[in-house]
Amino acid sequence: MKHRTLIRFAARVGAVISHPLTFLVIMVCVAAWVGAWVAAGFPDFWRKLFGIATSCITFTLLFILNHRQHRDRIVTHIKLDELIRASHGAHNAILDLEKLPEQDIESIQAGYAEIAARAREALRSGHAGEATAVVEIRSIPAWCDVAGALADRDRLAAIGHAALPTIGGQVAEDRRFDAVTRAAARQLDVPTVLLSIVTADRQVFASFVGLPPAVAAVRETPAKESFCKYVVATGRTFVVNDAGKNPLVCSNPAVQTLRIAAYCGVPVRLASGQVVGSLCAIDTRPRTWTRADEMLLADLAEVVVACLESPAGRTR
Repeated sequence: MKHRTLIRFAARVGAVISHPLTFLVIMVCVAAWVGAWVAAGFPDFWRKLFGIATSCITFTLLFILNHRQHRDRIVTHIKLDELIRASHGAHNAILDLEKLPEQDIESIQAGYAEIAARAREALRSGHAGEATAVVEIRSIPAWCDVAGALADRDRLAAIGHAALPTIGGQVAEDRRFDAVTRAAARQLDVPTVLLSIVTADRQVFASFVGLPPAVAAVRETPAKESFCKYVVATGRTFVVNDAGKNPLVCSNPAVQTLRIAAYCGVPVRLASGQVVGSLCAIDTRPRTWTRADEMLLADLAEVVVACLESPAGRTR
């Protein structure tokens, strides 16, 4: 109770002090004080009294200023959290950014710094559309249990209930989605597009464009070699602009087997909220993915979800 009373008092005093009229009154008082000190012949008493009063006022102002800044930070965090929560494609996984390890914060900061540099260059060269890049995340395991997310029972149950064709209990190729993957490859000008359904230990390609023959024959890879697992685990877009320079994926065998130099994947999220897989675009050269690229894939992923949740499309 006493603490709250002090906080309320500080808020009221802060509101009064921040008023322009208060500043004018204080300046007049200081001028009158100095004038009286000079008129009295500069006595030590007045000098000491002035020093003590100044120290007390300074301490009080510092306390009030710190309180107001702390309150403003809390309010700003709440507003940003709400904005992130309500924004499509926002990175909700880093709402508690201040709790991340230092190396992850530095990694995210570096990603935004790189985007800012490229945006400035794009604007200078007159290519404004290239200034809306997507942040490349370089560290995920520190704040996300990838294996746990893939093995989540509710998510695996959602895969089982989706309208996917199966052969012998295994997810089969689904021709309904070939138009989606072809459209993505054409619009993004990439050689490879995958619609992957990610289980606990593997990813199956329900539809694809441009897979190497050896992989196309089996239509799946182990989950440990998957880039799409990060989309499923985080529930958000995952991009890699240059796989060879990204410490999170540079040693992944898929860089060689699927010829991944750049990757952009969006979640395939059912109405239940469960992410069953990813629709992703792969380029064989480093590339800066833009927000427009992400939104195109996200729109096509909505088409996939509509088919997956259609009772008429269920095949058993």
